[in-house]
Parts: sequence; structure tokens; C-alpha cells
Amino acid sequence: MTQKHRDREETAVTSKLASTAQQAGPRVPSTPYARRLARERGIPLAALSGTGPNGRLTGRDVLAFVPAAGTATTSHAPATSYSSAAAIAASVSLESIARLLSQFGDVEPAIDLTDVCLKATAAALRGTSALPDAVIRFGDRPMAGLARLTLGAIAALRNEGGTEDGQADGPVLVLSRIDRAGLRPVAMPVPQGAAARLVVAGTADSDRADCLFSYDPTLIDDTAAADLLLAFKDAMEIPLRLIV
Repeated sequence: MTQKHRDREETAVTSKLASTAQQAGPRVPSTPYARRLARERGIPLAALSGTGPNGRLTGRDVLAFVPAAGTATTSHAPATSYSSAAAIAASVSLESIARLLSQFGDVEPAIDLTDVCLKATAAALRGTSALPDAVIRFGDRPMAGLARLTLGAIAALRNEGGTEDGQADGPVLVLSRIDRAGLRPVAMPVPQGAAARLVVAGTADSDRADCLFSYDPTLIDDTAAADLLLAFKDAMEIPLRLIV
């Protein structure tokens, strides 16, 4: 093959690649979780606006997307319609936690039931497959890396207002506490952009806490949700596992 022929072939290949790139459109900056969600829901990335650093698309952007009237999306997901979140309830003994917290009376900042709930949630997520790479949110801020932190470090982190990790993206699990005894949550909505919400109702002086795990059934199946709630219950009722 002559040099002239090789040059012609290289020019043809380059032109074809450029044409393909133009047809595909510009690359949309996005996280792996956002791309997976968009693919599962049949939403083109170009239709979304990113709220992450430098306009990067995050999972929350995909979950919050509402198609405009007349806009069709193609999805290969099962054609099942859900009008609201699903939920599973459990009652958790707090007796062992009360004994544990009494051992930390002189620790500063003070460790309380909220810190144990945060640690137990992280342990449950790590021990099950319900929400891989989940981000725990308490209040309006994410609490990053709780599985590897001590209860004292979690207390300090919470008192500082949590951590805002702009690079963290994944399904969001919102933890909420109702610091009242004798209440049983029965219908707690999942906040927009979140995959699930765990509500714990009870005080540090209560014998038991009533918990409700609400979740998006398009992201978590019932068995996985039950496994996660059972793992949380086990961690709360045997809290010594949380300090070793």
C-alpha cells in the first residue's frame, strides 16, 4: 500500500469518528450513579440540569427530574406504577443502648441516642445490599464515612454540622429522629431526591423505639428493605458491635 493510500484511509477514519461524535452530542458530565439512574429510567442526560460541582449531574438531579408535558422517555423497567413510598416498621429495644450510654457520661462532646442511630444505620448499610454506596443524610447535610468513625467522632461531626462532600453521590438515606416516647410513625414520606428514609421515634429514657423505614420501591425491593431494617435493629440491640 502506498503512502498516498494510507493517508486517504486515515483521513476517512478520522472523518467517520468525528461524524459519530457529532451525532452522539457533547458529553454530559455526570456521576456513575446518575448515569445508571438515567439509563434505568430512560432519561437522556442532555435533558437534565446538573447541580454538582461545575454543573455535574448527580443522582439527586435524576431523581428530581420531572418530564415536561408531552416529553416521552423510554424505559426498560417493569411497567409498574407506584403512587407512594413503601414502608416497613419495627420496634427496637433501647435497654442495651441505655447501659452503653451510661458508660460515656464523661465524654465530650456528649454521645447520645442520635449518634448510636447514625452508627447503626451505617453498619446496616455496610452489612446489606439494599443501597450500595448510599449517602446518609441527617437534617439537611450528609454525614460521610460513618461506618469507620467511633461514636465520639460521630458526635463531634454532628455537632459541627456534618460534612458537605461535593464529590459524594449515591442513593440518599435520610435518618430522622422524633425525640418523643410512645409514638408510632405510620406514614412518613421520603424526601424528594432521596431513596429511603428511616424514622426513629423514642427518647434515650425509653425502653423501646418505634422505627419506620420508608423507601422508593423502584430502587429497593421489599426483601432488601426488610434486611436493612433488621440489620439496623440488630445493631441497635447489640450496640457493643458499634464500638469495636
